[in-house]
Amino acid sequence: MSEKRDIDKKAVSYKGLFKAEELYKSIDEWRKENGYEIALEKHSEVVSEKGKEVEFPMGFEKKASDYVKFAIKAKITLKNVEDVLVKKGGAQQKLHKGDVDVAMKAVIETDYDNKWSKKPWRVFIRGLHDKFLRKSEIDDFEKKLKGDLSSLYEEVKAQLNLFKYKGLW
Repeated sequence: MSEKRDIDKKAVSYKGLFKAEELYKSIDEWRKENGYEIALEKHSEVVSEKGKEVEFPMGFEKKASDYVKFAIKAKITLKNVEDVLVKKGGAQQKLHKGDVDVAMKAVIETDYDNKWSKKPWRVFIRGLHDKFLRKSEIDDFEKKLKGDLSSLYEEVKAQLNLFKYKGLW
């Protein structure tokens, strides 16, 4: 059985005007630029008197080597979302107003093909292998994965801050 370890967590909270489509598109572009495959999960949407509430979980995976796989799990939560029309120049533009929370987690998985997990003695050998023989290599992979998570975090922050600093134009 493969071993999965949480490496790092980050979160972004925002309240104000935004475009949900642009947030999703910027995350998807980041995923493509960094070589991750997407694993979409089922999202939910609830409409109430306060506005829409949407939960959109996403998962990204990338093989770092024949032994190590990176995974980034993100969950976008939109609360109290209302559609608003904002004038930009002479035209009106449809935006969303509400609360945005994006939680992200980086997970490293070793022996993702379960080559070392078929027998108990192999699990023991894998533990020694990971702890002593490939420790520096796995540490380097962990640093790379933390860097990827930080990069995604900065992308999300930048996307949401676009609306924060533009104001109503």
